[in-house]
Amino acid sequence: MITPAEPPASPGRPGRKLGPIAPTVGSAHRAWLDPMRQNYLASGLTLNDLSTRVRFAKSKLSELLRGVGLYPRWEIVYLLATELGMPNWPLYQLWCQAAYEAHKSSE
Repeated sequence: MITPAEPPASPGRPGRKLGPIAPTVGSAHRAWLDPMRQNYLASGLTLNDLSTRVRFAKSKLSELLRGVGLYPRWEIVYLLATELGMPNWPLYQLWCQAAYEAHKSSE
């Protein structure tokens, strides 16, 4: 009896798996964070790869992608979005709304 060949096992992403979004993340923050996480996961990049490309610590990138810690500055969100091939203008509008809800100062 001939059995169909099994598809090759897809290699897992090296390193620690990205944790879930923090339950304290508001809806406006989640509106830009969810697509960013989806693009990151679809990119096949590791946090180490991304860290090297945007020159930002892996731990801080992990915090940003999980919505923990301080609300991120636009500059790092912009660098990350550019590296992940995301359109910047709609993302900026979503980020501004979430920053307003997070009471982030304009400084």
